[in-house]
This record gives sequence, C-alpha cells and structure tokens, in this order.
Amino acid sequence: MCEKEGFIPRFYIDSPNDKVDRCLQDMQKYTRTLVMEEMNLGNLIENAVKQIQVDKEKEALRDADAAGDDDAFETELFDEESNAFLNDEDFVQLKEYIDEGAQDDEEFLESLIDDEDML
Repeated sequence: MCEKEGFIPRFYIDSPNDKVDRCLQDMQKYTRTLVMEEMNLGNLIENAVKQIQVDKEKEALRDADAAGDDDAFETELFDEESNAFLNDEDFVQLKEYIDEGAQDDEEFLESLIDDEDML
C-alpha cells in the first residue's frame, strides 16, 4: 500500500497500544464503575476515615506510653545511687559464659564433621 499510494494512512485505533495504556484503561473503567454503581461508597469512606482516626489515637497512646518508659529507663540508668559498679564476680561470670559458648560451638562443629564422615 505504501508503494502504491505513496504513504501509509493513519487509522484511529480504539484499543490500547501497549500494557501501560491497557492498565490506564482498566483503571478508568474500574473507577467509573466504582463511582457510578457502588451504592454504599460514601459509608465505606466515612467508616475508613473513622477507623484511621481511631488507629491514630491508639498509636498516639502507645507512643506516649513508650516515651514514659524511656524516661523511667533513662532515670534508672543514670541514677548514681542505683548504679552498681562491676566487680570481679561479674567478670568471672562473663568468662564462664564465653567459655560455655565456645564449648557449644566446638561440639556443634564436631557433630557436623562426624555427620559428613558418615556420608
């Protein structure tokens, strides 16, 4: 047709050309259907707004409680009278804890090696 007529005529195409156009068309149809045919849309929106407000109030209370706990924690942490300094027994307990962890690690690695030998 191009060789015969010397040009390619342009035609109006009602269908989308690519996926983006298809998505836009689907969203427009969905929105039109939602607004035109949904009878309870106003009530749904009002209920959603109320629920959002309730959630915000709950979150504000939770944040206020958490802030109060942080203040108490900081007061206790920096209170010089209740702060006990580390003593030798604390270091002994730490050393025992580290040794127990190392022992557990060695036993676990040995069990893995034994399992590989069985394969």
